[in-house]
Amino acid sequence: MEALSRREEEEIETAAKTEALKLCDDNVRGELFGSKRIDELKLEYIAQRSEKGKQAVEALLAARREKLLKMAGLKEVPVLQEQKSEKMV
Repeated sequence: MEALSRREEEEIETAAKTEALKLCDDNVRGELFGSKRIDELKLEYIAQRSEKGKQAVEALLAARREKLLKMAGLKEVPVLQEQKSEKMV
């Protein structure tokens, strides 16, 4: 058997991959790009976005609280004052 050059091997592999993708395209599209799957992905995205947004807001509030404590020269806020400040924010 005659040996192939690296370029020739790559051409054959590329052609085989292209042919395989064309043959499997309908099956893959049916399973992964169906309306049901797209709806599931949208819901997952919204859930992640909401969770990240919630975490970002909590981090911002914590940073503001720490900044105010440093400005006031306090290490900790008494429990009663902390509960009042949370209601105000």
